[in-house]
Amino acid sequence: MKCFFFVLLALSFSLQGCQTTQKKDISLSDEGYWHAQALIKDIATHKSAVVGLDVNAKLNESFRMDVTSPLGQPIASLVMTSPKLSQLTYILFDEKKYYRGEANEKSLLPILPIPLNPQILNLVFFEKHLDSSQWKCRNDSHGKVNDCQNQTLGVLIKWKRRGSRKSFEIYHEKSQVQIKVTNFQPKVEDQENLFQLNPPKSFLPIMR
Repeated sequence: MKCFFFVLLALSFSLQGCQTTQKKDISLSDEGYWHAQALIKDIATHKSAVVGLDVNAKLNESFRMDVTSPLGQPIASLVMTSPKLSQLTYILFDEKKYYRGEANEKSLLPILPIPLNPQILNLVFFEKHLDSSQWKCRNDSHGKVNDCQNQTLGVLIKWKRRGSRKSFEIYHEKSQVQIKVTNFQPKVEDQENLFQLNPPKSFLPIMR
């Protein structure tokens, strides 16, 4: 039954990726809102899950990602703020836990077994080159970033573009994440305190 459920989720993920409506050049924007679907694969357990993503971001300034189930139930929220997205807070609603501290390669390990600094996500969504001192990036034939690899961390990121459809994939020996953008607007949502995230008092901190 679980396998059948994941097959349905994967099929839904594939179909929604074909229905994308975003047409704007993301790489020319310095702020924006993305709606996307993410397929997350655990290599060791061979399990997969599909989640929805709503991302609001200002380039190198602020970043918010809200993660929901296929039925729209909140799973997690993540916010990074200045200076230079170094301050990270995320909340896990089902576990009633939260993390607040520095954004680094270990910050997301309690929820995603990939040593990826969440600051990288800001650049990935804006389709920007990553730090050349740690990442080796290549362009496609149109001069846009095609892939970036960090051999030390064992992480590879690829961008894929086909007409108006855009996606990117994050590869690691323990996990893979495929994100398909279904909508993009070159302006963050009009929401008060958008880049503030305060966990409920009853939630427990994640100890690392």
